[in-house]
Amino acid sequence: MARKHLLRRQTLSAALLLSALATSPTWGEDDGWIEFGDAPQQQEQGWMIPPEQFDQWVFQHASNIQGQRKEFETKLALAIDNVNDVCQLTEEQRLTLRLAGEIEINRYFAKYKQVKAYYIKTKPDQNNFNDIWQLIQPLQQIAQVGLFGEDSALVKASQEMLKGEQRSRLRELEKERRDYRYRALVEAYVMLFDDVAPLSSTQRERLVAVLLENTWPPNVFGTNDQHYIMHQSSLLSRKKIEKAVDGPLLDLVYDTFQKGKGYKSFLESQGIKPYAEEDE
Repeated sequence: MARKHLLRRQTLSAALLLSALATSPTWGEDDGWIEFGDAPQQQEQGWMIPPEQFDQWVFQHASNIQGQRKEFETKLALAIDNVNDVCQLTEEQRLTLRLAGEIEINRYFAKYKQVKAYYIKTKPDQNNFNDIWQLIQPLQQIAQVGLFGEDSALVKASQEMLKGEQRSRLRELEKERRDYRYRALVEAYVMLFDDVAPLSSTQRERLVAVLLENTWPPNVFGTNDQHYIMHQSSLLSRKKIEKAVDGPLLDLVYDTFQKGKGYKSFLESQGIKPYAEEDE
């Protein structure tokens, strides 16, 4: 009986902490999603993608809702375990994070159902297919990258809940992971130069070092990582690049880096920018 009362108090406490996240409007009239009332008239010609294949189109390798939900839940459990390894969460804290993750999962599938209903209702053809694609693409990206990024309910709940030493430990872990992932991104980008510039191993190491010293990780990792590092590299001056390469290779590397300037507007439209502590 005492345990039941304890769990009931823990559930209530977690619910109060998450109430602001759970009760805020998720997709309002000004959220950028097309309202059903504004949908064009249904077309008579055949489907671009049959409705029965819609799930596989969105979820890719997960194939269907059940598979995608299982994948999200697995990642949620892993995310909570990772926090627990560092912060030694209480049972109440684990419950809070679990509820936060479930909120994020439910939001995703509510959005998915809205898009699918819109697709079936409007039956887009080649002329207006781009409209539905603009709605489907974010769902695909989230399915591939994951739900629990920097702006997720899970992260917000952990930032609100964890205090003192627990929060300090978590921030250290997040920094280590962010730096590790960014180094991997930079190294992969520099390796691509083997196709256009015969860099030596020493030159590659120096170029990686220059990029790490003069650029910053993104506020969120995802499918646009390559666009981000290309734009970051375009901000480097010739003088800084010269620390890694010289001669004809300097011109080649510099000119290649400059091509990344064109991604500035796109990255801004996606809300992707260099990470800063005030983003937390």
